[in-house]
Amino acid sequence: MRIKDKLYKVAADLFEQKGYPATSIRDIAHEMNLKPSSLYSHIKSKEEILISICHLVADAYESGLSKIMEEIEDPKQRLQAVIDLHVDMACTDAVSITVFNNEWKHLPEPELRLFTHRRRRYEKRLLDIIRSLSQKSKLPSDASYFFLQSILSSMLWLHRTEVKKIGISQPQIKELMKTFILSGILKD
Repeated sequence: MRIKDKLYKVAADLFEQKGYPATSIRDIAHEMNLKPSSLYSHIKSKEEILISICHLVADAYESGLSKIMEEIEDPKQRLQAVIDLHVDMACTDAVSITVFNNEWKHLPEPELRLFTHRRRRYEKRLLDIIRSLSQKSKLPSDASYFFLQSILSSMLWLHRTEVKKIGISQPQIKELMKTFILSGILKD
């Protein structure tokens, strides 16, 4: 594992446990068995770590959604693939997802503005998928935003450790989420 990858993982673990504001460079260095001064040869600041983690996760979501949009035309199948993407990300890199979901608000300007712009752009693309699906199922067009927020909210908890305690496999989580979400949007 590259030193920066390890650094991001250790920092993300600490941000998840203690929160971004309560985590110090000293804490990160200690967990990596380095002196704080040695850590600075790899990064400029704790903010740089947070910025990197948030943008790495945003990149993964955006590239995943772009691939879905390129490969799948049917809105229902697109939404199913987006649900799979979110479940996969939550199960594969739960700690970074925690930072992405909870600690992004600590980003400094102008990074905060850039990050929120990226987030809104992603949500708009997802909203477009939901609108196309809503048109097919004859739902009111003004319900699309409601569905967007409901979908995103319903997947916010998937990265938490409680999911592992439930004993449901990743494929089972995907199927349950798709059934739950699509039954609310589609009228058969």
